[in-house]
Amino acid sequence: MFYNILVNPRFLRFALLTLSLIVACVTVVPTVFDQARAQQGDSGPSFLKQRHLLPAPSSTGTGGSATRRQEEATFRQELQGHYHLVLSDALIADALRQKRALMEKHLLMQFRDERGNPMAIWDATPAHYARWITFLVTPWSARYELDEQAIQTTLATEVSSQFAKQKDALVLSLKTRFGHVYANVQGIAKDGYAFPIPSIAHAIRMGLEGEKQSLNWTLPRAPGHVFNATGFDLGALSLLATGHSNFAGSGEGRKANVRKGLQENLQNVLIAPGEDFSFNSVLGSVTLSEGWQLALAIFNGRSLRLVPGGGLCQVATTTYRAAILAGLPVLERSNHSLYVHYYEQHGIGMDATIFPGRQDLVFRNDTGHSLLLQAYADGEEAFVNVYGTPDGRSVQLRGPYIASMSSSIKRKLHANDIGWVRTVQYDSGKEVNEAIVSRYNALPRTIDTILKDPRNLPRS
Repeated sequence: MFYNILVNPRFLRFALLTLSLIVACVTVVPTVFDQARAQQGDSGPSFLKQRHLLPAPSSTGTGGSATRRQEEATFRQELQGHYHLVLSDALIADALRQKRALMEKHLLMQFRDERGNPMAIWDATPAHYARWITFLVTPWSARYELDEQAIQTTLATEVSSQFAKQKDALVLSLKTRFGHVYANVQGIAKDGYAFPIPSIAHAIRMGLEGEKQSLNWTLPRAPGHVFNATGFDLGALSLLATGHSNFAGSGEGRKANVRKGLQENLQNVLIAPGEDFSFNSVLGSVTLSEGWQLALAIFNGRSLRLVPGGGLCQVATTTYRAAILAGLPVLERSNHSLYVHYYEQHGIGMDATIFPGRQDLVFRNDTGHSLLLQAYADGEEAFVNVYGTPDGRSVQLRGPYIASMSSSIKRKLHANDIGWVRTVQYDSGKEVNEAIVSRYNALPRTIDTILKDPRNLPRS
């Protein structure tokens, strides 16, 4: 009798169908949902996943029983067609309610930097990203879930590119130019922002499931690194300080001179231990034949003239700010006689004027190791980064001060002065306080308001 049952055609068809369902349930590649269950020690059944089984629900949402019945009928046909499964009406209705609930969720993601400044707002709403909603089905259940892996994919392909990524540089060799040693460097080291995609995706999923409507995320800075492949001992080449200035509003000739000075003359210069670095010494011949363009420069403290290389003071100012923030001794520096709005941002009252043969910017490398300057323009922002070996010194800037303010500057400020106090604390315990005072022919009438603008303060 047992043999007769085994050879019965109806029994064989039933056995094959049952076996196919079991194989379908246990041989599918584990999904993100399965992996999460495994990590939690859950030995429950594997879940099959089919994306976009149904189109997104219509805007009718909660209205219309006929529409609901049609939606359920279509869903039932899809289940039978794809999985050969027949689920109860209650399971089907519950699954579709889950889907509608997910599609109706809203979440605004606000990204901030480490100082709390808002960077971007992103509408992380599932209705905009249908792939985030995943269908999970077994012969005994059906449900819709948020797919964390799909959220990660969106973050990687659409969101992370909106934030600057860290970039590293590699020193390949050394060469001599303008009487200075320059490094042959592949790339420019730049700080970026760490963007931990798995953590952010998890926070989004948890926020949506927790009925949150907004979520704040702080993106920490990720420092760019300089690596040395020359075989010469150049020290650690860690970032010590960054000088920053803005040259928006400059004429085309001035912009060209600023970029040329940064990227062709100052970029990748090496300053030996104990060396007094002269800014003018890396300029070469500032003439039209050397590629410098005509732009306005200040003469005799009051007049403006077109000269080759006009705008190089922007480069000198950016370099000076880097030296100040790195705690390096500044041996020679003069501010402009005229108050120039180009030098307000990122260090008001901390500008440096140069003119070959007359005025120079000179500072000393007293760190005991080589310094590498990396200089570049990003749009209309100028940067000079100082890389070297940290020796334990720290720098504090207090200011800016004008005559109407009380300050720790020992000498009296005049009505047209802007002052700062720099304190350099050395690892030995030695402390050096230095007054930085810039005297101009006149200050703007709105100087009180200008001084309060956080954009005009250096970022240490």
